[in-house]
Amino acid sequence: MMGKLFNLKKWLTVPETARHLATLFGEEVTEADVLRLALDRRLRLSVNFVNHTQAKPGKVIPLSEAKTVPGLFKEGQEPYEVVLALRLNEHDFLELDKKIVKLTGVWDLLMMGSEELDIEHKYQQLTGGPAVTLTCLDGAFVKAVDGTICQLQDSYDENEYQRGSEAHLRKLEERIARDNIEPSKAQELFDMHKEERKKFLEKRKAKTDSGKDSENYFPAGGLPTDSVLVVRTDALREFEAAISAEAGEGSAPAEAPKVETLAADYPHPIGLKIIPRQSVVDEEVIAYWKKKRRIGNDEIAALVCGINPFAWQKLRGAFPPDTNVVSAAKQQEIDDVITLLNDRISDPFASYSLAEWKSVLNDCGAPIPEWLKILPFADAIDSAPAGAEQENTEPADLDKELAELFDPVRVEQLEAMFPDDGRWAEYANRAASNALIAARKGRAQFNPYHAARWWLDSRGPTGWKWERCLRVLANNLPTRSRDSKHLLIGDYDDE
Repeated sequence: MMGKLFNLKKWLTVPETARHLATLFGEEVTEADVLRLALDRRLRLSVNFVNHTQAKPGKVIPLSEAKTVPGLFKEGQEPYEVVLALRLNEHDFLELDKKIVKLTGVWDLLMMGSEELDIEHKYQQLTGGPAVTLTCLDGAFVKAVDGTICQLQDSYDENEYQRGSEAHLRKLEERIARDNIEPSKAQELFDMHKEERKKFLEKRKAKTDSGKDSENYFPAGGLPTDSVLVVRTDALREFEAAISAEAGEGSAPAEAPKVETLAADYPHPIGLKIIPRQSVVDEEVIAYWKKKRRIGNDEIAALVCGINPFAWQKLRGAFPPDTNVVSAAKQQEIDDVITLLNDRISDPFASYSLAEWKSVLNDCGAPIPEWLKILPFADAIDSAPAGAEQENTEPADLDKELAELFDPVRVEQLEAMFPDDGRWAEYANRAASNALIAARKGRAQFNPYHAARWWLDSRGPTGWKWERCLRVLANNLPTRSRDSKHLLIGDYDDE
């Protein structure tokens, strides 16, 4: 029987929901149990945006109403159209508005994008399971009581990797404090940020004034950190009614009734696209990589040479290389492009969008395929020659040689090698937006040499220098590379 206070409330927190269900069932119910019920679509889970958040509203439309553009096709193929709206299930598509709106209060989770990954990650944390290292390209989605669906958005001003942003300044201040950077050098960095800030604000204002304010935002990688998971009391009543109905039938069904969602007939969250594994770049491969916000130099090198980066990454991890997948000549062509980029851009681990890479490739004199030529150029990217002063640099060829000494490792191994209070799982989960993706060599696997460089350069861990990283790497070489330990630390001892 429900209490008076329960009837007055519109929602309960997850701990309160667990206690309520424990009383109802007469047995222990944990927070993890509540999350599992939501992940299994048996209990509707919601989120309370305590300090509001931004989003793009959308409307559900049938395929017949969705906007399309001509697709890329090869000579001899039939022309086709590409749907611009996001596919929700077999019949429904979500057409997003270009305006940005503010969300407050309680919204239901659709459990088919980054929001589902956040809940799965929290569940695994509560149950001692593995870290969730998957990412969702399409962001997080919520639904209002009136049926309005919104895609959550983050401002580029809160992206610590965006030069000139407030988040970038906070990261800069942290690093100056951690590394005890001398005042004169610190002032140079602050002056540089001041100039970048001016450019950032000018571009943001220009977009807003031209009616393109939505371009100042990008799909959020998950739920806001200051939001709270809740369960609506009416959702609990629906759940309890379903349980009571089952009990009244005298026997439990094979599976409990599930919460209806737009993705009920679609087996995968909309952001977890089936990854194209074919070797040659075709329309499906291009469509996939166009959606990625950050692409590493080895990935763009493979793309411009007509090879799917996923096939190239898998091939590079094989020994001996399989020339039946990618010819030896094509492998050399990709390596040549990587070498060219390493020689001519200031940060060999930089990652950009396809439009930004087009500008970089053009500046470097690298080849640009026809399908990439039709994309508009992005704003100018800093592609200064690699001779500019920077910390922890190695000649491009030696750097490549050292990285190839290592086999890909999982996040748990990175945490053991370079302890960071368990943050490596989060870094991996956000690899597409924080540039760690340049070190990724497979699903949830990373090259430890590139990962160490990224960690030192972007996180600035206290007490760590490149020499210490090299010593750790040398002590973790795979069996096949142990004779090359001296390349990392300059001696032949086994200490």
